[in-house]
Amino acid sequence: MLLSAVIHLKALENGSLPADLGPALRAEFLNWVGDADSGHSDHLHDGDELRPYTISDLKGSFQAQRGFRLIQAGQSAWFRVTSLREKETRLLLDSVFPAIRSRKFTLIRTGFQVQKVAVAAEEHPWARQTAYPSLVEKYFKADPHPAEALDVEFTSPTTFHAGKVHVPLPLPENVLGSWLKRWNACSSASLPREVHRLEEARLVLSRYKLETRAVHYEKATWIGFEGSCRFRVLAEDEFWLRLCNLLTDFAFFCGTGAKTSFGLGQTRRTHEMDRRDSEQG
Repeated sequence: MLLSAVIHLKALENGSLPADLGPALRAEFLNWVGDADSGHSDHLHDGDELRPYTISDLKGSFQAQRGFRLIQAGQSAWFRVTSLREKETRLLLDSVFPAIRSRKFTLIRTGFQVQKVAVAAEEHPWARQTAYPSLVEKYFKADPHPAEALDVEFTSPTTFHAGKVHVPLPLPENVLGSWLKRWNACSSASLPREVHRLEEARLVLSRYKLETRAVHYEKATWIGFEGSCRFRVLAEDEFWLRLCNLLTDFAFFCGTGAKTSFGLGQTRRTHEMDRRDSEQG
């Protein structure tokens, strides 16, 4: 099962927070998982690069001041966690989320309290649940006319590894390859046929509105792109059209590119999303 959950928070005191909190939220999230299942927390922390979850940055209406975000006592904020495998999804729904209700914790010397956890689209535009077979059914059996144009929004800095450097560009093969790699690593459902050569999809970038932004954490700096893109599928074989549509939906859960467990690569298909300001909870 695929899960996207939004954790609503309330600040317990006035505070000054760094601009990038994905790594700190990841550490707190793993603490919560560790309280429920210490062995599984170690696995999520020490696993391979393709971790079966993503974490967003902290969202809210903050006042910016010299590279920091100011928050007031009583102010609301939220962040998102996604899970890509059944085991982690069940652990979150059955153990972790029930246990953190009203939980207090400290994030970079500022106290917060969990208010609620949203796990359904009706509760928050970034919350949702679905299943891998449902996505396969939707695009390979139910949808007679999948879209040829794929509108995608990258809502946090997104980048790709290329050797020892990062590539902050939405090159179609990198984007599609990132999604497919995660699908193959985590999916419980098989595609109608094996995929070996992504260039056969003939996915092209036809429109974009992007900017680059640096993410800083301790001594590390990652440069990524943010903004909106439109991709088009030019392949004559309908299999690729259906596959690209399926993976574009999947990106909502798996994110795009590198460091998705640190807040990077947050992704959504814009035509299927509630168009309310994503900063409001």
